[in-house]
Amino acid sequence: MPFCSHCQKSLQSALWCGACQQLQSSGLQADYFSVFGLPPRYDVDLKSLEQSYHELAAELHPDFFATATAAERRLSEGLSARLNQAWQTLQDPTARAQYLMEVWKSKTPTHERDLPTGFLQEMFALQEELEELLEAKDQQALATKHADFLQRLNDLQHNYQQQLIELKENTPDTTFCKQIQQQLNAERYLLRLLERCSSTSSETDL
Repeated sequence: MPFCSHCQKSLQSALWCGACQQLQSSGLQADYFSVFGLPPRYDVDLKSLEQSYHELAAELHPDFFATATAAERRLSEGLSARLNQAWQTLQDPTARAQYLMEVWKSKTPTHERDLPTGFLQEMFALQEELEELLEAKDQQALATKHADFLQRLNDLQHNYQQQLIELKENTPDTTFCKQIQQQLNAERYLLRLLERCSSTSSETDL
């Protein structure tokens, strides 16, 4: 638990001290979990997170520092920006998982481009199928392919999210991190295929 740089009391947020009402300059580099006083875990209470966000946003808002020194105003702006970045990341399931990998990476390095065994070959085959459907302008087949991609994506996301929720350690081992990184990489491939499939369907509607 970090301590206030002014009154030395423990902080509930790395950005601001509720005891002495002082901004914390160290919060500019605080990790997104520390911003909300949370351990680096995937499983978060989104309602509590949102409540904390609004409470901190009110305390840090630059309008409340209009008569403060220029340094305090700049600090308020910087901490507000950090708060918004943390909120946008942690409230999104995929972004939260990706950020956790960044937090863990220094202790458990992984190969960032790793993919599950056989996944890339399967994606190449699916890409070829999609190109053929594009040329044929077969809307029904494209809709079926889109549903298939979406189901694959949902299954993948459910799998890695459950793994992260069930994780007991704050810093998992290399094998676990590698598995999660592979699934996040696979997710990006599937999202690109979904986007291509959707844009293709739109083009055929014109």
